[in-house]
Amino acid sequence: MFPVSHKIVWTLYNSNYRSVSTEVLKATHKPGAVYTDIWNERPLAARIVGNDAYLTVEIPPKGVVAVIQEWE
Repeated sequence: MFPVSHKIVWTLYNSNYRSVSTEVLKATHKPGAVYTDIWNERPLAARIVGNDAYLTVEIPPKGVVAVIQEWE
């Protein structure tokens, strides 16, 4: 996790020999925050429950992704 002003970046590594496509990240949700898979340049839909955001990311076998949370 790499927090900076109005942004947090996470890098995730899949150590398995199979793909992962499930909720893999729980973050504290900030009002108005958007989430992006910056490794694959696509927005992520977050499941918001109270103050938490649950993010589903696809990670290939032995692969890496980076997710960013941005808010005002």
